[in-house]
Order: sequence, then C-alpha cells, then structure tokens
Amino acid sequence: MGFFSNTLKLLQGKKEGFISKDWVYRTDSEIIGAPITCTFENKHYVIFGTKDGRLVLLNDNSDVIWIYTIKNSATETEKIFLENEAATGIMASPAVYHPSNSEKPLILFGSDDCHLYCLDFSGKMKWRFKTRNVVRTTPLIWDINRNYENEIIFGSTDGSLYVLDRKGNKLGEFKARSGIESSPGIMPTHDVILFGSNDGYIYALNKELDPLWEYKTGGKITARPAVADITRDGLLEVLVGSEDGNLYVFDEDGALKWTFKTEGSISSEATVADINNDGRLEILFGCSDDKVYCLSYNGNKIWDFEADFWIVSSPIVMDINKDGKMEVVVGSYDSTLYILDAEGIYDLNYMPGIASVTQQTGHYNEVISSQVGDFSAKKIFEVKTEGMVIGADSQDDSIIIGTKNGKIEKFTYAK
Repeated sequence: MGFFSNTLKLLQGKKEGFISKDWVYRTDSEIIGAPITCTFENKHYVIFGTKDGRLVLLNDNSDVIWIYTIKNSATETEKIFLENEAATGIMASPAVYHPSNSEKPLILFGSDDCHLYCLDFSGKMKWRFKTRNVVRTTPLIWDINRNYENEIIFGSTDGSLYVLDRKGNKLGEFKARSGIESSPGIMPTHDVILFGSNDGYIYALNKELDPLWEYKTGGKITARPAVADITRDGLLEVLVGSEDGNLYVFDEDGALKWTFKTEGSISSEATVADINNDGRLEILFGCSDDKVYCLSYNGNKIWDFEADFWIVSSPIVMDINKDGKMEVVVGSYDSTLYILDAEGIYDLNYMPGIASVTQQTGHYNEVISSQVGDFSAKKIFEVKTEGMVIGADSQDDSIIIGTKNGKIEKFTYAK
C-alpha cells in the first residue's frame, strides 16, 4: 500500500492556491498581435492593437488611458482605401522605445495601411513611415550603429527590412527575396540582425545590412529568432521555428547544429530559460500540433504537453506561486491558460495495480501521459479564458493574455 500511495502522490502532485482572473477588457474587434506590458514612473500598463486599426493603452486596472485610431490620422485620399478593417489592421505586437534621456517612452507599431507608426506616451502621433506593403512585424529597438541612441528595425511584406532613426528617418534598407512577417531578433555580441521571410529563408545581416549567412527552410517563417548561449560555451546559438514543423538551431556563423521535428507549424519565438535550476538552459516553444515542447540544449525532448488545440504564443517562464520553482505558462487556441510544472514528471501509461487511475494518452487532468517511460508536463492549473489565446505577457506576478475574439484578461496567483 505504501508503494501505491507514494506513486499516486508522485503522479498527481500537490496543488495549492488558485489562479484568479482579476479583470477582462473587451473590444469589438479581433486581436491578432499579442498584448505587451510596460512600466513607466512605477505604473504598469498594457498595450495592444486591434484588427480594425486601434491601438489601446490600459492601466493596471483595465481603465482606458487612450485609444489611437489609424483612420483618424489618414489623409482624405487614404480614407477612400481604408473603409474595411483589413486595410488598417494592427497584426503584430507593438514595441516600446525608451529614449536614453529622461523623455517619456515612445510606442511603435506596424499596420496593414503600409505604415510604421510612432506615438508618444500620451497617444499622439509623432511620425509615421510609409512602406510599399503591409507591416506585420514587431519593431526591434537596438543601438545597431553604436551611437548611444537606439535604431528601429522592422520588416514589411514588401520584402524589405528597414532601419530608421528615432525620428523616423530611413538609415538603411535590405531587400529579401519575399515578404517579411518575422519580427527581427538580434545577436547582441556582434550586432547581427536575424529574421525570417515568407519563402522560408533565415537571414543574418551585419549592421551595414550586408548578408552574413542565410538558410532555406521548408516553410514560411513568422517566428522571431531567439538568441542564447544554450551550450554555455561562450558562443551564441540562433533558434528559429518554421511552418515546415522544424525548430532550427544554428551556430553564430550560420552552420546548422540540429533540428527538432514536430507535427505542426511553429509560428512564435522560442523561450530559453533554466527552468529546473540545473544550470543548463532549456528551450520551450508552442506548435500547431497542439503541443508545447521542452527541449535540452542539444535538441533532446525533455517533456511535452498536449492541449486541445493550437499553441501559437511563446511560453512564459516564471515562479508564479513564489515557491522557488519555475512554472511554464502557456495559452492555447482551446481557450485555456495552462500553468505547468517546469520540471515535468516521469510518467508510465501502465503500472501494475494503478492503471485504472492514471491518465491515458489524450486525456489530461492532473497527469499528462505520453509514451511509456517518457517525461511529460505536469499540469498545475488550468483556467478557461474568453477566447482563443493568441499571446501573453507577464508583469510582476501577473499574466496578461489576449484572445482572438478581442479580450484582454489579467490573471494572478492567489492562495
């Protein structure tokens, strides 16, 4: 009996506290790009865009500070072509530009009206930059020129990667083979710009926008490349997911180190963190095969977790219940927010005497079963949301999620 009870305790775990939904903000338009959080003058804010062309700033209590509407800034000629929401949609997350002096932050975002917008923190447009097609990438804010002032780097479906100064003046442009919907990343030690394109290429450019290396995958790339020293050897690796179902990992010079094959497309940035306090970095990412994966530095699967629908957002790693152990937070298109034990659990689909009370593959409660003798994620909490979760961000102890049907929700842990 002792073996039986101890095994059940190991498999089921102990759940304390609960996840509280603090508030919901509802819009009447779809949300495609994940909401982001920011802090200014010790106050917390949430920023997000909508498919009908509004950028919204909320405070930490979901009160609206201001709403900027793209149609209001259009010329009379432009308004003729902006009658439907598809022509004004904000399809990617905004970015916050923090000037090097004491000025207030700037907010940058792209739109399907073929512009990158810059707003001040009161919601007034400072400038906009016109491209030749829609802008569905989140700008990268980085001092690429090492002049002590950040530049703004973003791509467009016109196939160009643009570099602007903080006043919206173009400093450079690189022409890719096809449209760009992959938000750029950066290799900070070498100021190398990284991004993917719609025809499956991964590009690495130097600060002069000269190509250093490129690699052709088998599918469109919308994910932002992630950069980390996952092997802890002092050299960086580049991690990029593709719609061909592979996660690709390259060394600094563009040599392919390994790939990991899934059964769906990977559309968001991988998260890299030491989730189990073993001194090594793990790799987490969501996939349209309904799973979130946790891999080791060399591409071996540590565990996975299967939801009931796609996982398109990047996982968040945080100690949500302040127990000294990390949790993995991920939302799914099944309208659920999941909180997972980051270490995973060793799981048997069959164990003599207790097979009837352990969870079988495809049915997920406290124990998530996969193949015999495999590690899988242990679900700590799940919370129903008001729609398909398209993205999430964390702020202190809170989780902010966006849903496709136009809801922003805030969750916190409580005992």
